[in-house]
Amino acid sequence: MPLDPKIKQNIIDQFATHKGDTGSPEVQAALLSEAIKNLTTHLK
Repeated sequence: MPLDPKIKQNIIDQFATHKGDTGSPEVQAALLSEAIKNLTTHLK
């Protein structure tokens, strides 16, 4: 299940270390955490 673009952008804005940052470990970990949370909820 892909993340909603609005939620994804919110996470990127919150964890980015600089403007346009989408690849830093902080952003990637936050995006993966959200995806795991969504999958966990979906599978319950």
